Amino acid sequence: MRTWSRHRPTGYGASGILHGGPAGPSEAVRLYAEILGAARELLVPLADRAARLLELSALQQPGAAEAAELARWADPRATDYFFRCGPATAWLEVLQEHAPHLLMPDGAVGGRWPTAP
Repeated sequence: MRTWSRHRPTGYGASGILHGGPAGPSEAVRLYAEILGAARELLVPLADRAARLLELSALQQPGAAEAAELARWADPRATDYFFRCGPATAWLEVLQEHAPHLLMPDGAVGGRWPTAP
C-alpha cells in the first residue's frame, strides 16, 4: 500500500505512530484517515465502489483531487471499469499531469493500453 510506505521513512513512520510512537494529533488523524482509505480501496469489492467510479467518469472538468483519488484505487479492475465508462476527454490531460501511470500500457494483460476500446 503506497499510503503505508509513504509514511514509513519519516521519523517513526506509520508503524511507529500506529503502535504508540509520538505524533501530533493532526498527524495521527491524517495518517489514520489515509490508512483507512487505502484499506477501503484495497479491500472493498469493486461492485461496492462502482457508483463512485461512475461519478468520476461523468465529470466534465476533473482536477488534481479526482486524479489522485482514481490513482489511489488499488484494484486494476477499477481503473479498467473507469476507462470503459467512457470518461470525458478532459481526463486524459488531467491524468497525464497528475497520474500518468494510469495511462501506461498494462503489462499484466499483454501490454493493452487502458483507454483502448
